[in-house]
Amino acid sequence: AMNNLRSMLKGIQVALSRGSKGVRIFCKFLGIYDVGCFDEAEAAFLLKVAHALGTISSSWNRKEAISVINKVEKKAGKKMTTKVDESAAPFIEALDLITRMFVHDKETGLIMIQRLNPKNQRDETEPMSLSDLATLKILYRVNKMGKDIKTAFEQLSETAKKMHKDDLYRGLCETFNVWITTQEYDALRKSMNCGDFIDSVSWVRKFSQFEYKEAYHTLLVTRLDWVELFAGHLEQMRHSDKSKILHALEDNAGEFSLGLSFDDIHPPQMISEDRFIEMMQKVDPSMKPSQITDLFRAIQSYRNENSYEDTIRAPEHIPQEVSIEAVTSVLLQKEVGGFAPWYSGVIFPSATTK
Repeated sequence: AMNNLRSMLKGIQVALSRGSKGVRIFCKFLGIYDVGCFDEAEAAFLLKVAHALGTISSSWNRKEAISVINKVEKKAGKKMTTKVDESAAPFIEALDLITRMFVHDKETGLIMIQRLNPKNQRDETEPMSLSDLATLKILYRVNKMGKDIKTAFEQLSETAKKMHKDDLYRGLCETFNVWITTQEYDALRKSMNCGDFIDSVSWVRKFSQFEYKEAYHTLLVTRLDWVELFAGHLEQMRHSDKSKILHALEDNAGEFSLGLSFDDIHPPQMISEDRFIEMMQKVDPSMKPSQITDLFRAIQSYRNENSYEDTIRAPEHIPQEVSIEAVTSVLLQKEVGGFAPWYSGVIFPSATTK
């Protein structure tokens, strides 16, 4: 048992040294190593993200996947780079999950999709082409809506033999809810040798040549890569969220400029209770004085996740001023004053929601 534990801890240390955000979250909940980085609310969000992919992974038909993989290996005359990961899910299903999670924020959803790099089980050194990615996305959505590719074209073209490229792109996005970038779509058109107009024959031929089942079962997303995708975006957006609060506090600082900033402040900038109450009354006039006072008390007891200070303090040690870092963190966590972290609008659909 001790040997297994030492081996596990060594593996964790290696992953941490490589900057693995997913492992940092794991360490946080185990209470081992100084991982900092994420507070409880952020870690809870990332756990929900991991669970969402797990729901897809558990419903994945692995028996069919293994059958497809065996055929791919036989055709290629060699074993695939890796076997089916038990924590993985089909890339296209993960992509579809993102479209449902960000149904009210398509701009962010598209950013996440572009950063979602699938593991190519056939050859990890061979990235998926933009043309094939567009083909996979379109086939998945068309199949999901109970259509075939020919019927889909006829529906969008109103039985015409060809369509203008812009009309087809718009129809795919609006009618079939395909989240496809213009770069992917242009690569698809070029692979068909089509100009401004796309004819139905070229369209059907292109998709009939694509090995859909093979791509479905061999392009995967691991749970660790999935969590790290969201963790990376979370770290980027945290600064943006807190900057919005800083600007709002600055705008309501009255005649005195606070000059608030996160840039290498040593010691950290501090705000008194009176000044905090004054600003919050202007930021959110609907808040009662007692609510603002309670909020300030919560900020006083806030423990910076990166400092690992004791959470229990004697009354004489409770700070009379609070740091701007603590103010922005608590305002985001409690979602008061009209502030909320970027992920507050993310939807976690149930397993049956499609």
